[in-house]
Amino acid sequence: MLAKTWCVAVSIVLALGVVAATVSSFTTGGQEEPPRKAVPKLDQAQREAIVAAANTAIGKHLRAERKKDATDNIDAAFWGEAISKLKPIRVWNDRVNVAIVLFVKEGVEEGLYVSIPISSYAAGLGDRFALMTRLGTEQDKSFGTLYHYKAQPTSK
Repeated sequence: MLAKTWCVAVSIVLALGVVAATVSSFTTGGQEEPPRKAVPKLDQAQREAIVAAANTAIGKHLRAERKKDATDNIDAAFWGEAISKLKPIRVWNDRVNVAIVLFVKEGVEEGLYVSIPISSYAAGLGDRFALMTRLGTEQDKSFGTLYHYKAQPTSK
């Protein structure tokens, strides 16, 4: 009798394992990557360093000779340590503000955006940005404001 009970228990455990594996493959799409957080959590010192590096990068970029095919891309030599540590896909000049692209999925870029006070362009939600969330606080001592941004999907 004990052997029969033991066999039934093992059969139930194995069946539950098969069901769990089957459900898991349906709910995750089988081979999808785990979700990636596009923007890291940053403390005040890191936020201030990124804003300072963006100011330096845009200043150097505006004075430098640019490649004709990528005039808005800021050369990696100008990024500085704080931006380089983020391992961006690219960094670009957006009307004298700085976009730091950290993640691209299905053509939609996401990352950090530094609004530089000397720029006359104030980025916001609308035709170009689906998300623009301020990351800095009033205590941040930086010349500019740091945002988490996500671009609007471009129509194909």
